[in-house]
Amino acid sequence: MLFKTTYHAPRKVVLLQVQLEQQEMRMRYVVIAKKSTGFAENIQWTTVEDVTELLKKAGKNIPYVIHFTGFGVLARIAENVPNYKEGLLVTGNEDDFYFSCYELKGTVGVSFIRRSLVNALLEELTAQKVFIWGIHTGPVPLVSILPETSVANLDYTIEVAKGELKVLERNSDEMKRLATDAGFLDTDAAYVRALYELTFQPTEVYFQGLEEERFQQTKADYKEFVRFVKLGIGILAFFLVTLVGNYFYVNHLNAVAAQLEADIAGFGENLALMDRLQQEKQRKLLLIENSGVQSSKYVSFYLDEIGISVPASIQLTDMVTFPLIEPLKPKRKVELNPQHLTIMGFSGSSKVLDDWMENLERKEWISSVELINYVRINDQKATFHLLVKIKE
Repeated sequence: MLFKTTYHAPRKVVLLQVQLEQQEMRMRYVVIAKKSTGFAENIQWTTVEDVTELLKKAGKNIPYVIHFTGFGVLARIAENVPNYKEGLLVTGNEDDFYFSCYELKGTVGVSFIRRSLVNALLEELTAQKVFIWGIHTGPVPLVSILPETSVANLDYTIEVAKGELKVLERNSDEMKRLATDAGFLDTDAAYVRALYELTFQPTEVYFQGLEEERFQQTKADYKEFVRFVKLGIGILAFFLVTLVGNYFYVNHLNAVAAQLEADIAGFGENLALMDRLQQEKQRKLLLIENSGVQSSKYVSFYLDEIGISVPASIQLTDMVTFPLIEPLKPKRKVELNPQHLTIMGFSGSSKVLDDWMENLERKEWISSVELINYVRINDQKATFHLLVKIKE
């Protein structure tokens, strides 16, 4: 089958190597990616007993490339002419075999195996919905990594001279590593490298065992599977993001609600406090009103009224409310004159003092203001003594 260069290989594949023996088969696999490097290093194979274990470990979300070796696998060199496959068969027809063919100028390297030997395995993989991306047999895939003139002594001895295949037979001598531009490759690494290139960098001169129609169907099925997986992942990601966003949004709303409840509780306390303070204010206003402090009959009232009226140029030095009627005497009751206030201080101008006295006399609670004494100290300052009489 021809792998056209326009096809799109998957990003990674499971390379399943099946070693056939007369009574059993041994399977091992390795996952290779399109960006894989380091084929000169040891390949980390995973050995499995059966298909169940294989799918359990390797899964079936990526395609499988299957390579058959061992019992029943034949390798031949044929002349590159039409229908060269028929000349290789002793019994049966082409449809009874899986072929791997590498065409050179005048020769063709061919590996093939009867389908009856491997169909049970392939049918089981197909029944499990495994995407089979390639079926390869024998040593022929190794020709793809050999220079035009070279000899490879691996599990098979392969000799290429001037672009023609000269030798393709089992190696009964000591196996040697294959020298390549990427380094030295042992047999396992050489097969992995060859099948990697034939899978991810197909060539028009190599044909593998999977029929063209089946391969195209596999590609279409895998493409739909990838679309479905991506769509599913996209939907799951959308719902996950939505759920996470909703989770944080709900938490945010809960936090806001808790804060509002705390604020409301605080406002409630503040409103209750304001109400208590308002009630306390009313009680104290009532107390002040009932106490008579603001009445004209209390000393504080007289002091406030006089203090407010004092001009800026007058400086008070002494003010006596309710002076003694007579000096204090032993064993005599103290008698005050509740109708008199005496004021003493300094004034820079007699006119200012006169104006102030007139201002005081206009107050309703004052009956008269008398100047008891006025003594000038200098041109800018004089002392005064006033007597303020309060109305009864």
